[in-house]
Amino acid sequence: MLPPGQGESMKRAIQSGWSAWVVCSTLLACAAISSAEVPEAYPGSFWGNATHDFNNVEGWGTQGRLYQAIQWTTLPGDFALKTYAAMSWRLRSENQKFFNAYSPAIGVEVTRDFLTIGADYEWRDYPTLGTDKHNFFLYLIWYKEMDFFKPAEGKPSLLGIPVLGFPTTTWGHASQEFNNLEGTGTQGWISQGINWIRLPQNIILTTQATYHWRVRTKNQEFYNSHGPGLGVELGRNPLKFGVGYRWQRFPERKRTTGAWRIYLTWYLDWDLKGSTPPEKS
Repeated sequence: MLPPGQGESMKRAIQSGWSAWVVCSTLLACAAISSAEVPEAYPGSFWGNATHDFNNVEGWGTQGRLYQAIQWTTLPGDFALKTYAAMSWRLRSENQKFFNAYSPAIGVEVTRDFLTIGADYEWRDYPTLGTDKHNFFLYLIWYKEMDFFKPAEGKPSLLGIPVLGFPTTTWGHASQEFNNLEGTGTQGWISQGINWIRLPQNIILTTQATYHWRVRTKNQEFYNSHGPGLGVELGRNPLKFGVGYRWQRFPERKRTTGAWRIYLTWYLDWDLKGSTPPEKS
C-alpha cells in the first residue's frame, strides 16, 4: 500500500503524462497538416446495438458510438494518424447506477490493420448519478474477422452439408480513465459462427457460439460480468438481428444468470472524401 498522499501524487503524475501525450500527438497532427496538401481521408462510422435481456438484471439497453475523423497522414510502419470527434453512449433500464453514461469526446489515435490506440478528452455524463466528469481516457480497440476453417480448395461444408463459411470474429475495448468512477476496464466478445445459407434479399442465416466480458476496477457491482452464449442471427448489412441464450456471471454479486436475449446491431462506415475507408475503429 502506498503512503498517505502518494497515491494521489502518482495519479496526478500519470494524468499529466497522458495529457502531455495528447498534446504531443496533436502537434504531430498539425505538422502533418503543414506537410500535406490535403488530409488523406475523412473516415467515419456509426455502430450500436439495442438489446433486451430477460435476466432481471439489465432489461432493455442500448450502446453505441458515432465517430467522424480526419486522417491526416500515414506514418512509418503504416500507422494512420487521425484526430476525431465522437459521441458514445451506454444505457439500460435496470440497475442503471454507475452504468448509464453518455459522452461527447475529441481525440487523437493511430490505426494499423485491426488495432487502434488513442487518447481522448471526454465530457461524460452519468444521468442516474446527477454528475458529469471531464477527463482524459487512454484506450486500445480491436476488431478482427477471420475464417480459420476455410478449405484450401473447394467450397466449405460441415459433415458433408454445404455452408457459406465459418466466421470467427472478435471485438474489444480496453481503457484507462481518471475520473475515479470506472478505473481500468475492458469489454469485448469473441464469436465462432457458421453461415448456413443465403436467404432472399441477401439475408444470411448464422448460428454462433460467443464468449463476452465486461470488467473494470471501480464500481463493479452490476457492471462486471462474463460468460458464454449460443444464438441464431439474421444479417444483411448494415443490420443484424438475433436471438440467443446467454449465461452471465456477476462476480461481485456472486450470482450467475441464464436467460434469453434478443438484439439488433448495426454498423455503417464512410469516407467523406470518397475513397475506401480504413478498418473499423
